[in-house]
Amino acid sequence: MKKRGMILLGAALVSAQGLALLVYMQVSAQRERAQREEVAAASGLRRPPRAESRTIQSFVLTMQDGSERDLARLGEPTLVHFWATWCPPCKAELPALIAWSLTSPVPILIVSLDAPDVALGAWTQGARPETLARAEASRINEVFHTSTLPVTFLIQPGGHITARAQGARDWQDSAFQQAWQALLPSSSP
Repeated sequence: MKKRGMILLGAALVSAQGLALLVYMQVSAQRERAQREEVAAASGLRRPPRAESRTIQSFVLTMQDGSERDLARLGEPTLVHFWATWCPPCKAELPALIAWSLTSPVPILIVSLDAPDVALGAWTQGARPETLARAEASRINEVFHTSTLPVTFLIQPGGHITARAQGARDWQDSAFQQAWQALLPSSSP
């Protein structure tokens, strides 16, 4: 009888510890989510893109398959996101951008400004190959009037830039995604 009581007591203690651990994990997860929300709000990760109006003459990308694509000759409104492996905010936001690019109604080009010999595979895992490109970092300031990364532009056909988001963003935030979609002409999806 004593042995059975000890077993029941042990089982009750293990159950209580398990329950306490479960409660601790839930509270920790809630606290972590709240901290992420606070950081996102304070750091501007959810700032909407800002309007811009200018036209680029030519900016040629080298696509992953080796072909070239000129941003001044796009056939549809496209988000063009510039990033680099040496940019910590770029690397932090890239997985969420890639995830959104798989379902976004807005075509997205993810453009690395790294040297051609820098391997990008670890950073671009999961991306559709036709969305990946490289460009010359030396021309980004000249053509796009920016020297900081990450930066994303909405480029209309003919190379007309209509919006920009400078700095890291929360690409999983539906309000931020909708802000981009609202900038599209009404004939676009």
